Amino acid sequence: MQPNPTPEGGPTPVPEAKPWQDSLPKALAEDPLFRGYKTVDDLAQAHAHLTKLKGVPANELLRIPTKTQDQAPEDWKPIYAALGVPADVKDYKIELAAEAATDAPALEGVLRELGGKANLNQAGMNAVVETLNTLGKAAAEADAAALAATTKETTETLTKEWGAAAEGNRRAIGKLIRDAMGGQIDEQAAADLETSLASNLTLSRVLAHAIGKMAEPETPGGGGALPEAPQLTPKAATAALNAFYGDADKMAALNNRNHPQHKAVLAERAGLLAQQNGEKRPDQPG
Repeated sequence: MQPNPTPEGGPTPVPEAKPWQDSLPKALAEDPLFRGYKTVDDLAQAHAHLTKLKGVPANELLRIPTKTQDQAPEDWKPIYAALGVPADVKDYKIELAAEAATDAPALEGVLRELGGKANLNQAGMNAVVETLNTLGKAAAEADAAALAATTKETTETLTKEWGAAAEGNRRAIGKLIRDAMGGQIDEQAAADLETSLASNLTLSRVLAHAIGKMAEPETPGGGGALPEAPQLTPKAATAALNAFYGDADKMAALNNRNHPQHKAVLAERAGLLAQQNGEKRPDQPG
């Protein structure tokens, strides 16, 4: 199609094309950002390049508050939510090992409160719990190792002190504890008590000494005094002495001045020797 001729006879000039930005809403049309692109194709190419540079689409980007008036907690909620921070601290999943806390519910409450204040996501809370569990298990293992070492040292010391009577003393101590509690003790409590006694050198000595004193005959006239034993003939006393010297436990107590039953077996031997010679026992009235 030929342009219409001008009055002078020349071609009619073609109107100059308007900038493409003029087709945008006024606010965008006047924005210098868009005025820098000559064509719509240039704008589209720049947008594609920018999206690749950021790595995510625009709807996946978060705006970090930078101004003072933007620092209110409400302004940060969308960001924390996008990072995985629970909206309610009750939503934290916390699995504490038994070694990590003696009162797990109370510690869980503290962790939830701290997690909410620090805006931890679940991964952050998992790291905290894992650290507590590791420390708790390490502490429990250290305590167990220390108790085992103390128990071993105590057992070796008492075995040396008590000699052949060691096993008998331990059984007697266990019976004393059970009797004192009227037999009202379950297996776990008994095991815990046995472990505690086995690692306590002083308490084991005291209990063994008390058992030894209980085995000694009481003085005449004393409350609950034992019935007086009959006088043995020299022949019967000799047989009793032979049995006495053949008793490994009594010999161990006799030969160890620190043994809790030392005085008792010493008195028993003196009584048998006296009766072997036809004399009265030292504990009998003259």
